[in-house]
Amino acid sequence: MNETNEVNQPSYVEIGKLKPNAKYELLDLQTLEFKKPTVVCLSGNMTITNRDAEGLGRMAETYLDLMFKTKEGGNALEHIDIMGIKYAQRPNRRTTGQLTDLAIDQLSNAILALLVDQTGNQLELEKAKQNMSRVSFFTFCNGDVELQIVMRDLNQKLLQVGYREDEISAINHATLEVSYAPFQNLDNKIPSVKILSAQDEKVAWGVDAFEDRNGKLSGVYLHQDHVGTLYGVERENASAESIQIVSTNLVNGYHKLVDEHNINFVSRNQNWELTQLRDKETGKKYYSPNADCVSEMMSWALCRGVENSLQNFKSERYIPNTYWNNLMPELKSIVESYDHKKIAENPSFEAAYRRQQFENVRREKQLKMAENLELNPP
Repeated sequence: MNETNEVNQPSYVEIGKLKPNAKYELLDLQTLEFKKPTVVCLSGNMTITNRDAEGLGRMAETYLDLMFKTKEGGNALEHIDIMGIKYAQRPNRRTTGQLTDLAIDQLSNAILALLVDQTGNQLELEKAKQNMSRVSFFTFCNGDVELQIVMRDLNQKLLQVGYREDEISAINHATLEVSYAPFQNLDNKIPSVKILSAQDEKVAWGVDAFEDRNGKLSGVYLHQDHVGTLYGVERENASAESIQIVSTNLVNGYHKLVDEHNINFVSRNQNWELTQLRDKETGKKYYSPNADCVSEMMSWALCRGVENSLQNFKSERYIPNTYWNNLMPELKSIVESYDHKKIAENPSFEAAYRRQQFENVRREKQLKMAENLELNPP
């Protein structure tokens, strides 16, 4: 296929593969194959250009520098494939998109091809798990929703070719998703690491429940869910474990309140330094230790998934992942490497929070007084 970086794209789903030297190669979804260990990137619903789809892939590539970059200048793309997906525009929506039914079918078929033989029959379970580990997922916002839909479609196809429910669950557990600001709180079909900010105006699924259990927090915290629960709540469709990284104030080096839904707050540059927030008025940049800590954990988790993919790609037998047993303490050690005072909420933010709480209480009292006057006029 032709390489492209065009801004204006037709209104249908496309998938592309990152290439060295900032090139991006479009692939044919109908004949898509996962020939190497692969990270599939599913971004937010505004990803309706290939440039945007490539953007999340480049972020994943930089994260993986933690694993692949050496003094000799190694690159992830020498060892793995990183793919980005552009959505089709939604009907009557110019700025948002989604996977079409056809694209869902094509993506699940590409994964299914790893799990059946040339005649379409199921593989031995160990071989199927080994092949499934070839694919990892990096998602943002609605990308998590799209991934759950693709996995649901794949699981139906696995039933049709003869896999049992317990075998399908085992296959699902052979992969990993790292998701920033996932836009749903019901499904979790594969092991996942989910990143949540209390200052995300669109998505903060687990933060409120987390604080309900632990009280008002300030900093970065971790929570682990077993099968059957998600964000501490029982969920029938949470058929895999998850770890949540909970931040109370990602850009805590900045003195103003901002919507922390933007995944760029945890992006890293080519020197593996955190991308810093710039004040539009003063032009000054702000370093936020909280975002740096969270970004490190996201990178580490994604590297763990890719590491297992590479191990299984080279091995003659299946090497199980150890996400559930090992990843939580590894992430804890990253949090503990930061001074808690440095990853705590910005003091000016805390003051603003107290003022906001006061204003909320004052407004509630005013409303009650108004209601009482209406019910009991003088």
